[in-house]
Amino acid sequence: MKHVKENDLAHGEFGKWLEEVDTDWNVANRMMKVSEEIGVNSDTYHNLGLNALYLIATLPPDERTSTHTTATGEEKTPDEMTVRELRELKRQLKATEAKAQQAQQARELSDEDNRKLAQTLTEERNKPPEVKYETRTEYVKPDDYDELLAWSLRKAWRFRT
Repeated sequence: MKHVKENDLAHGEFGKWLEEVDTDWNVANRMMKVSEEIGVNSDTYHNLGLNALYLIATLPPDERTSTHTTATGEEKTPDEMTVRELRELKRQLKATEAKAQQAQQARELSDEDNRKLAQTLTEERNKPPEVKYETRTEYVKPDDYDELLAWSLRKAWRFRT
């Protein structure tokens, strides 16, 4: 597919060719990714499905052959894992990478930045709480309200009859 896309077809013709060979665009992209990353001559992955192959192909290269501990405590390499275990492995690797980035960012803060941050936090902690005032407008009934209401109702009644 990759050869056809790059060499045999004009720009924009690949989608039409995929329709002719009755292949979904996403499946074709996954197949090309697998062939790029893993290679077509690898004997290790012959018995795996496309989903498992794609998940392995999207792992960092050094993690593809490493042994990992699954959620059940078993030690497996990615080619021995199920699709569910591969997805969990990818989540774990992503979480580990995010923690490493946060730690790196924390180390990159200079002493001046740490001092400023500590000062800001201290100021926020020592700041008195904000007092919010609420103004309410209440309706005050005039003394002659009932009298005027009764008079206007009598007038309206006379006008109707």
